Amino acid sequence: MSSGLTQQTICKLVGITQPTLSDLEKGKSKSSAKLPELAFILGVDAYWLATGKGRRTPKEEFDPLEREFISLIRQLDDSGKRRLLAQIQVIVDFDGKADPAHSKPLQ
Repeated sequence: MSSGLTQQTICKLVGITQPTLSDLEKGKSKSSAKLPELAFILGVDAYWLATGKGRRTPKEEFDPLEREFISLIRQLDDSGKRRLLAQIQVIVDFDGKADPAHSKPLQ
């Protein structure tokens, strides 16, 4: 499986062990409750990952960095998501409006 992420990173994001990931890759294990999250991180369709049938890629595609962001965001509670959203909005609003070398870091 090629996602641009290391096995260690994939396992951490999905919440599985490296032996579990290896077993899924080699076909030793055919299913896991984590298949939907694994498919998302890998950027493949969950049905295809589980069965080898259908479309390999999902209809909506994200690059590896976007998938990593989304996976981490899903681990936050609502309060954490709201705080992160506010921080992202500050970055987006600030982007290009001033010289970043003279800006204060976000806290």
